[in-house]
Amino acid sequence: MASAKDKETAGNKTLGVLDKFRKAKRGVSPLPPLELIIFSLLRGENDDRDVFEALKRVRAEFVDWNEARVARRSELAALLDPLSSADELAARMQAFLNQLFDVCGGINLGFLETVKPSEAKRHVLELDAEISRDVVALVLFQLCPGTTMPLGAEALKLARKLGLVGRSGTRQQLQKRLQEELSPAEAAELLQYLELETAPPAPKKKSSSRRKK
Repeated sequence: MASAKDKETAGNKTLGVLDKFRKAKRGVSPLPPLELIIFSLLRGENDDRDVFEALKRVRAEFVDWNEARVARRSELAALLDPLSSADELAARMQAFLNQLFDVCGGINLGFLETVKPSEAKRHVLELDAEISRDVVALVLFQLCPGTTMPLGAEALKLARKLGLVGRSGTRQQLQKRLQEELSPAEAAELLQYLELETAPPAPKKKSSSRRKK
């Protein structure tokens, strides 16, 4: 059984890993579920900081995401520049926002909190089938109470490499450690960093003329 000193040392190490991510990813902060999905759709081959800065420009320019949804595509693409394929990314973002608006009559993922996790997952993938499954899991973890902590295979390998769990450590062991040593907000932040660090580029999607402004 671990002593109090051992637990304190482990806790300090976990916080140390989180702090290193914060410094390395300076300018990239944890995102709420809706923006996390949009971030993943824009990422592609682009640098995380560039995508985050593009999101900041979009948020500053429009009153809300619904205004971004109905904006002229050229205006949105200009805000996303210098991201690679900015016009295609603008089309993809608006297609996602249009689909969300059609489903729930607004730009809000709150409806996912009222359904079972399996149904919520289906709803998210209906909004854009190419959303990373790991991102979907992170979104559900934040919105659906009782959802198991998400962690992709590559992110788990990174957690092992960083010493958050042993060489053959499991998701369950990591979840237990994070619950014991971090606040829920800190745990969600660390999970986002692990996934962002190991996520493959989002597949490119052909530009659509649907609702083009």
